[in-house]
Parts: sequence; C-alpha cells; structure tokens
Amino acid sequence: MRQLTMILVLTGLILGVPERGKADWTAASSIRAESFYVPSSALTLGAWTTVQGGTDYELAGYAIADPFQINLEYQAGILDADIANINTYLYPANAAFPPGHTDGTWTKNFSDNDQYVLNVNPAGGLTVYTYPAGALGSGFNEVVDPSIEWTLTAWHQTILAGDIVDNGDGTTTLRVQPKGTYRPFVNDPPVNNVEVFDGSLDTEVLAYRVSGDASSIGDGSTLLSEPRGCHPFVIRNGSGSGNPPTIQTNDVYVADATEFIISEGGMKAGLGSNDLNRTTIEKIGELSITRYDDTTRFTGGSGPAVAPYFNLWVTDGAGNYAVIGNEPSNPAFQPLFTENPDGSMSYHLSYADLADKRAKIYETPGWNTNTSWVHDLFGSDPLTFADIASLQINPPPVSYITDASNGVGSGAPDDIDTYYAYGFNWVFGDTLSNYVSGGEGYVVSGCVASVAPVPEPGVLGLVGVGLVGLVRRKRRS
Repeated sequence: MRQLTMILVLTGLILGVPERGKADWTAASSIRAESFYVPSSALTLGAWTTVQGGTDYELAGYAIADPFQINLEYQAGILDADIANINTYLYPANAAFPPGHTDGTWTKNFSDNDQYVLNVNPAGGLTVYTYPAGALGSGFNEVVDPSIEWTLTAWHQTILAGDIVDNGDGTTTLRVQPKGTYRPFVNDPPVNNVEVFDGSLDTEVLAYRVSGDASSIGDGSTLLSEPRGCHPFVIRNGSGSGNPPTIQTNDVYVADATEFIISEGGMKAGLGSNDLNRTTIEKIGELSITRYDDTTRFTGGSGPAVAPYFNLWVTDGAGNYAVIGNEPSNPAFQPLFTENPDGSMSYHLSYADLADKRAKIYETPGWNTNTSWVHDLFGSDPLTFADIASLQINPPPVSYITDASNGVGSGAPDDIDTYYAYGFNWVFGDTLSNYVSGGEGYVVSGCVASVAPVPEPGVLGLVGVGLVGLVRRKRRS
C-alpha cells in the first residue's frame, strides 16, 4: 500500500488529542460498524522469492500470493478520516468515504502484495526493517531483534512482526507483537497520500493462525487472520424453516447497535471476539454488553429476558477443546444483569463475578456424563469458573471442528459456513424455542472482552503466590 510519486497530505496528524478526531466527516463507533468495512484477511503464501528495491534494498522471504487487507483501528490522536482512508486505500469510489479519498480499483488495501514477503524463524533473530533504506548492504535502518520470529515486510518497512506459538493441536499461531501493533512508514516525508503519521498504531490483526508447525510454513500456506473486536456471525439456521437468524444494524436506540432476530427454535447467532485468545479464564478482565430492546416483554428470569449468554472455547494445550457456558437464567447469575439510567440492561462481568458461578461444559465427548477431559482434570459436575480457572481460552482450528470424533455439534459457536471460531462469544438463540426473540430482536452494543490489567511488578509476586495450585486443581466429588 505504499510508494506513490505524488505526495498529498490530507487531514494530517493531531498530536496529544485525548479523543478521536473526526474533522468534517463522521465516522461510525468502530471500523467494524462502517458500511465499507472489509475484515482483515488471510495471508496466502507463495514461493520463496527476492524483492529488489533498485540499488537500495533486497528483501527475501515467502511471497504474498494474493492482495490482502490489514485494518487500523480508530484511535486517539489520529483523525478517523485518516484511518478510514488507509483501510479503504485505492478502493473504488464510495459516497460513504471521507472527503479527499483517492479512488482506484483495489478491493483490498494491500493490493501491492507482490512487494511483500513473509519471513519465519522460530529461533528468533529476524531483521526488522524501517523506511527509508540506505545503500544496498549498508544495514541502514535494519535491526536484528532476538525476540522477533516472523515479519511481514515491503518497501524496506516491516509493518507486522511478532513471535510464534505452537497451539498443541497441529496448528501454529503467529502473534503480532507488541500486541496488535502496526509499524507505519516514517512520516518524513510521507511515502504516500494516506500514511501521514508516525508511531506504532493499533491494528485489527492480533495474530495469524496456520495449519502445521512453524517449520512447515511456506509455499501454499494460508495464514488465517485473528481480528480484534466483536464480530457477528450465524451459528445455525432455524430447525423448521431452515432460514438463518437475521443480523442487522439497528440505530433506533443508539448508533451502530446490532440486532439479532431469532424467529424460531434452532436459530443461533454469535458476537465473537479473539481478544481473550491464549489467556486463561482467571485472567478475564471484563465481559460486557448492553441490551436496548424491551426485556420486560419476556417472563422475568427467563432465557430471552436475560439474554445473551456467553460461550468460551477452552483447551488444555494438548489438542483437546470444549465450550464453557454460563447459565444466565440461574438465579445466582441474574443480579449481574443490571439496569442503566436509560432503561437499557448491561452485563459488566469480571472473573471475580464469575468465580463462584456454575460453569457448564459442552461440545466435547463425555460432556454430559462427567467423563470429558475437563471432568478428568477438575472433577464431576457441578463445576464453577473458579474450578476451571486455569484453562486457556482459545478456539479450535477448522479441522478440529469438522472432525466428527471430537463431538462438536451444530450449535457450537462457530461460523455456519466457514467453521471459523472465536475464543469468546456472546450467543443469541438456542436449540429449542426458549430464546426466540419475537418481531424485534436482541438489540445490543458495547461488546467488550478484555484481559485483566497486569499488576505492578512489586505486587506481582504476592499475586503469584495466590495462584499456585490452580493448574489441574481437582474438586472434591
């Protein structure tokens, strides 16, 4: 997405602005609420290649075979219009785009993929490149970093980099480090007409996941994106009509809310997030959502009155997965669904809120007979979230979900078409008709799934003592 000969600075950088700037163009509440949103996409690798930058640089790595999308988040200090222009770089004309948008023919904002290469070394020590280059072989703006195990680079600029995690299930994760950080081209002068700021930026991409171990990454590999934020998806169609649940924008109560209409039994939809992936249950900081439709139209305490419920994909790190669900209709859980001054209802859940609550096990062999791998580790039902606090939140790969021997049913929280799964999910609907919404659906916004802040170093030792014994802690039956 780089290296234009004409430099045109648009709205520019605003330094020290505590709130997001909007200039004369009104953005949605997040990039994912924009009508022109295109999700950050997978990377498809080609053969090992060398990209030449004239006499300035030479980059070797696996070619990126297809155009790809990497979105930046709306964030403080940068105009929303500038972020939107990057996320739609050289897209065809669209009236919803900010003023000054450069129209083109691209459908992904990195359609100069022929200039990009991916490098992988599980031992670390890869070179991180910074624009501009010096003379070929000079090493100018090139730093060998022992902690960097993969890089995505073009035009002598590494835009993403990070470390590698073996998931223990035949797949590998390439994490973006620092977490979710895009490394922009230096704005001195700008290298194109949209990348007009400096400093590390928040990107939608948290990681990429690929089949096989790190040594098998190469020509033909597909790296699936793990985007941040909350993403709506269909889990299952209705059991009678076969129709999918309706997912649509609803601006009646607040701007950019999402409405889930569950019109019959069997319908299920989710609002999924990867923001908790590869952390443990005990490190949950906040699980939040606000609901605006009239909950009093349902019987108090019933499923639809206190919906949505949540599902977590968890793993033991050895290739086993299960879904952990809460029971929102359980009387012990209902006080956590609180009313706001405007009449809306919200969940703002921390691990402390969940610790003593019942945790239900699903989507794994033996889940309903106390013989699953989760029960083997922690004991028979009933289990609480404290009992299973050491389990890692992480979704299974598609190959696991589609393998019938793993006991993953049609109601498991994964996309009905692609089988893609998110680690955390707010869920709407159920197998029976007990979560049918009626004509108006569940109207929600403010989806958050965050990790608890890391304690200050001086406190960390004391906290660590308190956590000893959680791993493989088994309840008394």
